[in-house]
Amino acid sequence: MSFRLIVFLIFTSTALMSTGAQAQQCPTTDSALPPLFTVLENTAERITVDLGDFEKAFGDAAGGYKYKVIFRGSKENRNTADELIATGQVGPAQTRLTIPVHKTGTYLFSIFEKENSPVWTQKVFSISNNEIFLSESDKEALARKYAPVVNFHNDERYFPVSLEYLTNQVEPDPALAEEPFRLVAKKSGSFFSLFKSAHLDISFKFKDLLSILPFYGHSNAVLKSGLSRAANTALKRRYGNGHATVYYSIFENPRWKEIYINYHFFYTYDSKNGTETKDALPAHIFDRESMTVVLRSTSLQPLMVFYGAHLPNQTMGQLNKSGRVLQKWQTGRVYVNWPLVNKIGERPVPAVALGSHGIYPKEGLYAVLAPNDMKLLLEPAGGTRILYPEFIENFDRTSDSYSYKLENLNIGTVTSDCRSARGILAFSGSTVDVLGPTNASFPPFTDREEDYFSYADPNAPMFDMNLN
Repeated sequence: MSFRLIVFLIFTSTALMSTGAQAQQCPTTDSALPPLFTVLENTAERITVDLGDFEKAFGDAAGGYKYKVIFRGSKENRNTADELIATGQVGPAQTRLTIPVHKTGTYLFSIFEKENSPVWTQKVFSISNNEIFLSESDKEALARKYAPVVNFHNDERYFPVSLEYLTNQVEPDPALAEEPFRLVAKKSGSFFSLFKSAHLDISFKFKDLLSILPFYGHSNAVLKSGLSRAANTALKRRYGNGHATVYYSIFENPRWKEIYINYHFFYTYDSKNGTETKDALPAHIFDRESMTVVLRSTSLQPLMVFYGAHLPNQTMGQLNKSGRVLQKWQTGRVYVNWPLVNKIGERPVPAVALGSHGIYPKEGLYAVLAPNDMKLLLEPAGGTRILYPEFIENFDRTSDSYSYKLENLNIGTVTSDCRSARGILAFSGSTVDVLGPTNASFPPFTDREEDYFSYADPNAPMFDMNLN
């Protein structure tokens, strides 16, 4: 089947009349930072964006700047080449661009003078009407039914929190509001660009986070602390007790007849194996983790659970009490078939690693491994602290039990809305600045969402629940 793709361009800064979407021009403390990429509208039918004045931002281009939009499907569902959606010329001041959403996944926008060296690349994630079969109420019911009871280590200081708490919108910390941050990106296009100085380097205060990130969502950009020592951040003191929140998103895979219920956890700080008084070198600002319950769509019966911990290029291992490696894996995830999943009733009970918040199938000792099984980072997971959904009735609570709110992340409709904490999800760069060459993004720009067809792969590592 072929699609006739029509691109609408309006060289104007007025609000969208035909769709009702409106740009949110958010004032910052620095008036010299006008929006460069604004996602005005993101529905199951279309995406509308405003492209800002790239000549003013990056200098004049001999033939002007051009844009290209491609659809990037799942690796399992992807053709040999990415699908071209639209190309054209960027206007002298602002270009409004509307494209149809005909598939679920990432739509990659590139702005360039020379196509192999773009000055800007940005992702927009959307869920197509063609791949929505469940109603929102059905999705919510499934998410509530399998919402996990989460097992934390006794010494864990941080709770998974709401995006409002994460962005300092609730229980605000005045010191955090004034804290300096940077948004940095290097020019893409070649290996040697890794060694070039940044071509995007914006400094701002944390109170302007939602006025910057939703409008500067360069996919190569990294959010960094502006402090001389990042471990001094006020985020480190935002533990989130009283704001515990777990988010969910749901994808449908008609080809495999599967439903994926993702549970998302956001943290203000990842302390690794550091303590209150001693920081760990790989500790970092912000953290996101997730797990997925897979259902058979025809019967709604659970099949397996995928647990995510650390980066796909890292080797992980489960250890016994003496430190011997029992099993190890890569890909950043493992799965357990449903009959063997640790659960209370139909609720999975994952174990969360102390400090790093990685999600494992059961309580125990885990490690990031180097060659020859050298242990780079030890992390115990699980303990007596329990986090449970607030709507569970007659839950057997203890003095170390806490309830959490379950919220819909709505990742298929994210726009550049500075009035909402969800606007941070429009930023397609790296929100988590990890020690080393690989950083991490917030949903919907992780493999669990961008590559959901392939993420729940039965050829992924299976965790052996019988090893101790």
